[in-house]
Amino acid sequence: MNEPVSIRKGIVLMLLSVVFFSVNCLIIRWVGLFASVDGWMSSFTRGLAGTIFVIAVYSRGRGLHLSHLRKPMIILRGFLGVTTITMLYFTLIHLGAGRAMVINLTYPLFGAIIAALVLKEKPHPATLGLLILAMIGLGLFFSESLQNATFGGYDLLGLAGAVLAGATVVVIRKLTQTETAPTIYSGQCIITLLVTTPLAMPSFGETTPFIWFLLMLGGGIVAYGQILITKGFYHLDVAQGSAIQMLIPVLTGAGGFVLFSESFSIIEIIGAILTLFATWRITIAPRAVLATSAPDVAIPQDTTKESCGTTIPPKKTPIR
Repeated sequence: MNEPVSIRKGIVLMLLSVVFFSVNCLIIRWVGLFASVDGWMSSFTRGLAGTIFVIAVYSRGRGLHLSHLRKPMIILRGFLGVTTITMLYFTLIHLGAGRAMVINLTYPLFGAIIAALVLKEKPHPATLGLLILAMIGLGLFFSESLQNATFGGYDLLGLAGAVLAGATVVVIRKLTQTETAPTIYSGQCIITLLVTTPLAMPSFGETTPFIWFLLMLGGGIVAYGQILITKGFYHLDVAQGSAIQMLIPVLTGAGGFVLFSESFSIIEIIGAILTLFATWRITIAPRAVLATSAPDVAIPQDTTKESCGTTIPPKKTPIR
């Protein structure tokens, strides 16, 4: 069965992934506050849960090709993934759920820039102005912490993670031309296990069964969310798909307020709104160009790929 490219379907997949990622972030924040679980342990359980999930659901001819895990691009995606995930988890624990996610969600800006340079995705003329607006918003978001000298290492760690996350999205986008979503994700999970096991082992004995359950639950939730986001990038370009992820700090921030009494100042809220608004507009602008474009044109045949065992046709101008 051939699957046409559909912006609507891509948006639905991305929105579902937003919900799953937000729930996982709140779990990581909770165990970090009340169970003294660090980022290494959280990353390890995410890798473990993800590996179990992807093998259970997608092995035996259902889209998982373990023989492809030796490919350099999949290995690169794995190392980028474990690095950005661990950075995010440490900032979730030390900065708070809402603040960590606002910083992390600047990655679409970097993803759009990197995609324009690496994938030759032509940005909309308004994108440059929107990127500038987003950076102004980010400056406002950090202004009070800079003035009060509370801007620290974890803020820098969060920004570095956002840059690497932008690069990760571009690698995923490139891989979706030739690899299935489960294969791409399994590479991240297995490399995460290899990297984090020796660093997480000291915490194994101190972690209660209930905390293990929460961590594995969060890992399972985000595993399915990762599959959704990878599939979503088949239907959306980097700027569009990444921009929808801006809803994560909204949901996560609301959860942080209710569960952990986290809050933002007025200036921080204004900065966050500007950044997220600019990111949202980045996803709207390219669609205006597509709406007035020429008739559908197929990408050359060698970009055909499989997804979960089903052959997917060459990518065409999206259906709305």
